[in-house]
This record gives sequence, structure tokens and C-alpha cells, in this order.
Amino acid sequence: TYRGEIPPEANESDLLAVRCDVTDTEQVDAAFTSVEDELGPIEVLVANAGITRDGLVLR
Repeated sequence: TYRGEIPPEANESDLLAVRCDVTDTEQVDAAFTSVEDELGPIEVLVANAGITRDGLVLR
């Protein structure tokens, strides 16, 4: 991950974002398959999922 701008040595082929419902194992499996088909074995995974039940994000 990068705090600021993506460094110039990184290019679009180095980065891939995948959206899936992490509570649905079929979607998670499909996401892994999609990434591995595109880029090969997964070496780093950033799990950036959150749940809010109070609607605070919408305020």
C-alpha cells in the first residue's frame, strides 16, 4: 500500500482492485480465482472491508 501517490516504478499491471462481499465465500473464491488468473499467485492481500450498523458512514 502507498500512503501518498503511487511511486513511478509501479505501473497499472502491478495493481488490481477487486470488489466482493467478504461474507459470501463464493464471491471470495471467485475474487481469488480472478486475481490469480490475471496476475498469478497472490503474494500480498490488503483486506479493506468494514461493516457499520449505525449508518454513521452515511451522515
